[in-house]
Amino acid sequence: MMEIVGFFVKSVEARREDAVAPPLNINNRINLVDVKEVKVEGIKRKLLRCEYEYTTEYMQGKKKVAEIKLKGHVLLMADNIDKLLKEWEKNKRLNDNVNAFILNHVLRKCVTRAMSIAEDLSIPSPIPLPFIRVKSERREEETSKYIG
Repeated sequence: MMEIVGFFVKSVEARREDAVAPPLNINNRINLVDVKEVKVEGIKRKLLRCEYEYTTEYMQGKKKVAEIKLKGHVLLMADNIDKLLKEWEKNKRLNDNVNAFILNHVLRKCVTRAMSIAEDLSIPSPIPLPFIRVKSERREEETSKYIG
């Protein structure tokens, strides 16, 4: 059993250049940077404190024109804390399933915050947003010519 029992942001950095114009390459990156065992008052089990860094870079060619960074940690409750901690200490990496579980949670939280920050900076969202397309008149003409 694994469960995230806490999500915390300890720092937020964001900046943009004066001119941010298409075409842009938007790169999102997320990493675990440290894992430690912690005890939290009120929780009788050991937890892992997993520190993360999330970055969205906005590139025009090779020039970085905007950036959003969030740093923080999550608290993970799992049945095999000792094994996971030994794995981290040995390889500076967690097994793929645990790593994906933690990073997917962090990604969901960070992307929603980064979307709000991007809006404040008047830069595109770090992920494409859905939108409604109106059928073009030409397509309507093509489909309305059916006689049957």
